Amino acid sequence: RVRTLAGGGPRGSLNEPTSLAVTPTGTVYLTETGRSTILAIDPSGGITTLAGDLSGYADGVGVGASFASPTGLLLSSTGSLFVADTGNNRIRKVTFPTVAVTTFAGSDSTVGNDGDSAVAGIVEPLSLAANADGDLFVGEGGNSRVRRVSSTNQLLTMEEPVAAESDPTTLSQEVTGLVDGIYFYRVIAENGGGISIGNIEEFAIEGSSPFEGSSPFVTWQQLNFGANANNSVIAGPDADPSGDGVPNLLKYAFSLNPLVSSPSGVPTVEVTAGQVTLVYPRMTSATDLIYQAEWSSDLIDWRSTGFTETILSSADGIEQVAASLDSSSAPKRFVRIHVTIR
Repeated sequence: RVRTLAGGGPRGSLNEPTSLAVTPTGTVYLTETGRSTILAIDPSGGITTLAGDLSGYADGVGVGASFASPTGLLLSSTGSLFVADTGNNRIRKVTFPTVAVTTFAGSDSTVGNDGDSAVAGIVEPLSLAANADGDLFVGEGGNSRVRRVSSTNQLLTMEEPVAAESDPTTLSQEVTGLVDGIYFYRVIAENGGGISIGNIEEFAIEGSSPFEGSSPFVTWQQLNFGANANNSVIAGPDADPSGDGVPNLLKYAFSLNPLVSSPSGVPTVEVTAGQVTLVYPRMTSATDLIYQAEWSSDLIDWRSTGFTETILSSADGIEQVAASLDSSSAPKRFVRIHVTIR
């Protein structure tokens, strides 16, 4: 059965939708080549602009970044989104939850030269794919060939014998000196029967956590609920143990105590002539969250375009963010912070 998820009408029209990438939760990312934007479509068909606004070239966050006729998309194993930025001759990377757009490979060179990813030339990249080793393959339309962008990884050899008949075994090795960033690992097992090579896996280092291996939200649950951390009725993201109408996910997002009623500390709205500003706290350690300022004129269709974000202050791991929207051209505007967890 075929049905239309998005597009095909005046309110949901798309301008040259080109490539798709689908997350495990059902969100669809789409390159809208005709508008030089990357869109996010939720499972119900709601469309928001994830990144890009006007055609151009600029790294930035969300709509503060610019693309030029993007085409191919690739979603990595850890959720980063790679974009074939065809008009800029570059491969761009969108990192969540901040929706930060950076240049992954390509330069101003138009001859398609090999070399380091920051100086190599990639002429009109169109499509993307990756192998198990984390290498990125690019369909280069301008030169009618396929290019390979090698991944940067660190391979650690761990020589610890394991009996063939033993139960699954945990191996560990201390690694020091790693800075924040993306790293790769794989397991190679060898015995008299031969060698078995596991898939290359990816992990990120972004600060430290008192609960090794836990996501920031799980760590927050453990710190605040202790023995009840696994009780979804008390500690789940939608639970409201304090009874103030603010669920745990938002208490976590806004750095509030989930066990205390919080009349203050939640987002506020300021209205001036021709402008509405949403002020909200954002935890810098909440790397598993996506904060998105959105507006609507009817409380049905929500959009993230048009906001200008300013960090008012930053202290103790909390940023106070002001998301301002021009409201002079509309009779009414509803605004909200949409918080989602990866």
